[in-house]
Amino acid sequence: MEKINKILAEIDSLDLMDKRKLISMLLSFPDGEILYNKIQTVVCNYYGLTSHEIQSKTRRADVVLARFVIMYLTRKLTKQSVTLIGRLAGGRDHATVLHACKRIQNLMEINQKIRKDIANLTRLIEEN
Repeated sequence: MEKINKILAEIDSLDLMDKRKLISMLLSFPDGEILYNKIQTVVCNYYGLTSHEIQSKTRRADVVLARFVIMYLTRKLTKQSVTLIGRLAGGRDHATVLHACKRIQNLMEINQKIRKDIANLTRLIEEN
């Protein structure tokens, strides 16, 4: 986290190319910490959705499921707070994140496809 704070302190002086490098660095921590953006990218690719759809307010079932999976995996695989996860997931409330996690856990108990999806996604995220 110290690295990020140091970089952010000097962000105003960066040109466009340096800002792109910064974004690249932020998306892949050298210490192996998995970030929300990485999880979102993997899940979006897996379900054929865009990050814009995930961030939107749409209640389409396929988007809601993917959004819930992202929140669940972020909570499971990172140290990020539910408040931060909600904010990153399009400005959702912490209670929405808790609901999403509980919903995915319940679905995993009764739906073999969801269970396989979560296992596959976890493997993909941890491999990259």
